[in-house]
Amino acid sequence: MIHIDVTKRLLSANGAITLRVKLDIERHDFFTFFGKSGSGKTTTLRMLAGLTHPDNGEIIVDGNVWYSKEKGINVAPQHRTIGFVFQDYALFPAMSVRKNLEYASNKNQKRVEELIDIMQLRALEHSRPHQLSGGQRQRVALARALIRSPKILLLDEPLSALDSEMRTSLQNEINQIHSSFGLTSIIVTHDIAEIFTMSNKMVLFDNGTVSKSDSPDMLLGNKLSSKFRTVGKVVSIAKSDIAVVVTVQRGINLIRVVVDPEESATLQPGQNVILAVKAFAPSIIVLNKCE
Repeated sequence: MIHIDVTKRLLSANGAITLRVKLDIERHDFFTFFGKSGSGKTTTLRMLAGLTHPDNGEIIVDGNVWYSKEKGINVAPQHRTIGFVFQDYALFPAMSVRKNLEYASNKNQKRVEELIDIMQLRALEHSRPHQLSGGQRQRVALARALIRSPKILLLDEPLSALDSEMRTSLQNEINQIHSSFGLTSIIVTHDIAEIFTMSNKMVLFDNGTVSKSDSPDMLLGNKLSSKFRTVGKVVSIAKSDIAVVVTVQRGINLIRVVVDPEESATLQPGQNVILAVKAFAPSIIVLNKCE
């Protein structure tokens, strides 16, 4: 569905680099862009949205050319079927929730009413952004991104400023939106658990290039196959003579697993891990670092 083959000159923390992105994204995929800060993840999102112009190359969506240096084509952002959720929400501070949505929809009142109900904003529709919590502001930002019925949803670290409970709740909401609206979605995140929770594909950016592209399991999870799997962070390790109890935090929940001392030797508090169960036997696998 989406074909990106572009280059863009960037100034990174290590000096000038040339961002080179060649990538194909299928319809209804949920992609994660992952990598160090300054590696080109957000710039790639912005080039797809038309907010940043590539230096060379082409972007083709559903057979339609959105950008081509050779053909002199550069479709304006408002004519690309994209919804964009920014890290800082980017809401108009002087407008109420309803006014923010009306402005984005060109006064399409039917669509505004639908999104207010879908995103559970009815009680907040006359509030201004400064009166809302971070999670509520992010719900408004999501509603605004969906207001024109986009085919593609772009999310630039949308949950990074939220606490664990709200983050987990909104991860689930975004997943539901992705499925129920039939979207193709791309998220930029540095959170390993978020990758496994939300996406079926991921791209590793390294110093301005796409170094790897595959499923999270293949790139991070040691090709793990299991009946149950979740990602969390090791909180504590309690050892006894015959076993070790490892406590793993997943959102606001704590999961305790008994493992043998040999298996626990590679674990330490603070590590991101996969907790997996296959044939009723739990195991904890330290996540790869993607470097």
